[in-house]
Amino acid sequence: MWIRHRSNPAQFYYAPEGEGGAAGTPPPEGSGEGAAGQGEGSGTPPEGTGTEAPKLTLTQAELDAQINARLAKAQKQWQDKAEADAAAAAMTETERLKAEKDQAIKDAADKVKGANAKLVGADARVQAVAAGVKSERVALFLKNVDLSDIEVDDDGNFDEAKVKAAVQATLDLLPEFKGSTAPAGSSGGDHTGGTGKKWTREEVGKLSAEEFAKNETEIMAQMRAGTL
Repeated sequence: MWIRHRSNPAQFYYAPEGEGGAAGTPPPEGSGEGAAGQGEGSGTPPEGTGTEAPKLTLTQAELDAQINARLAKAQKQWQDKAEADAAAAAMTETERLKAEKDQAIKDAADKVKGANAKLVGADARVQAVAAGVKSERVALFLKNVDLSDIEVDDDGNFDEAKVKAAVQATLDLLPEFKGSTAPAGSSGGDHTGGTGKKWTREEVGKLSAEEFAKNETEIMAQMRAGTL
């Protein structure tokens, strides 16, 4: 039975009946026996301390559903990014192709414009010589002639009268370029000159001042005959 300790009333000790009588023999102080000392240092935590591991409340199906949802979200984010990158790359390629196309159109237009300018320039050279501009000064004279408003159609045709008017207007302003008007040739006969070459206006336009002076007689003869 349990008996209160005589020297420490807060402690109890157990004394089996028949061993030591009713009074029994109290255990030594600090032995830890008794109701107050039981369980101390035993390493067993008291109930209700909150140290128990939490219990899972999800079923396997619910856990799988959550995992699948997270995977689906991550996959969608990756797909959205991949589509955005592809769209950006496609736009960049489209812009590059458009820029190349625009440049090709511009280059072609520049070539056509250059060819048209040479065609009109060749006619202006012929008109300048016919108006009496000194052959050695034709190239310099033509730099003062405004031919910017002469339009050439797709077939290479243009208004020759406007070219002639532009040449004459410049010559009226700068008469110092004028020499003597080329003499009229006789009607009939061969007007191609000594070499027999038939010139075109484009060829005349490409001649240098020296080349033109060398072939001036031949060129003027063809112009008067209407074959140039």
